[in-house]
Amino acid sequence: MPPIPQLTRGIMDSYMRYDEPERSSLWLKSCFEYDEHSEMTQISLWQAYQAAFAPYGPFDMQASNFIKNVSSTFTGASAQVAAGNKYVISGIKPRDAPVDRSLKPFARCLWHVSKAPLMPTTPQFNGNTTDDNG
Repeated sequence: MPPIPQLTRGIMDSYMRYDEPERSSLWLKSCFEYDEHSEMTQISLWQAYQAAFAPYGPFDMQASNFIKNVSSTFTGASAQVAAGNKYVISGIKPRDAPVDRSLKPFARCLWHVSKAPLMPTTPQFNGNTTDDNG
């Protein structure tokens, strides 16, 4: 299973404008997708959510409500007890790349920052404010 995508601070900040359960739904949709053949443990999903929002303080949502919200966010996904009393969410998997609200992949910054100085190599201004006449 691919790792859970990490969202930028700016994206996470934008999600903080929403109340639960919409906030967790936005995060889920950005980082996960429906896949009827996949499953993940409920605790790993809950811990990923907690880790993503940890810098923002206490959680407004309880784990049980978060798990219920997964099924509301992804039609076909459901909480189940698998073999060995393992609690799983069936029907979701991490995305290869996170997406925005319109399901378009977030674009990575492709800027290349040079370590060279930003000043031109030949001076444009020598600091002399007097002209030749005086």
